[in-house]
Amino acid sequence: EQQKKLIHESEAKYRFLADNISDVIWVLDPKTKRWLYMSPSITRLLGYSVDEMMLQPMEKTLTAGAIGDVQRWIRERSQAFLDGQDADHVYMDEVEYCCRDGSGVWCEVTTHFTLNEQGEMILLGVMRNITERKKAEEQIRNLAFYDSLTQLPNRRLLQDRFSQVISACRRNN
Repeated sequence: EQQKKLIHESEAKYRFLADNISDVIWVLDPKTKRWLYMSPSITRLLGYSVDEMMLQPMEKTLTAGAIGDVQRWIRERSQAFLDGQDADHVYMDEVEYCCRDGSGVWCEVTTHFTLNEQGEMILLGVMRNITERKKAEEQIRNLAFYDSLTQLPNRRLLQDRFSQVISACRRNN
């Protein structure tokens, strides 16, 4: 009886944490690309309910530009995990997701490749909204490489492109 009470209390603490954290916690089956778990904070992030997320494959939640990269990462990293090539099996990526209203949201996604109780590979992850950070980075890049009045490329961008071309020419003789 005491054991059941402790398990129930522990489960309640974890559920409270998962239900109230602002980051999204998720579990994904890498074979089917289906969500096995999604925390309720997904509704604040993308506008979908947990039930709606659970019914759609992972690809449906990504923007068109992100689908290919994410599929490749999962394929390559799954193989590295199964081959025992990578000791950590934890990866951090920036991925653009598609919100229910059609807008995009940039997320920092931390993914951990591991095995479940049955010995099958699963992906555990956390995603955090970094849209404002991405906007600030773009604004900084624009301020560094473009004239603020005319929006024409500036000398710094020209120098940057010249150095890229010179490096490419040196590599290719």
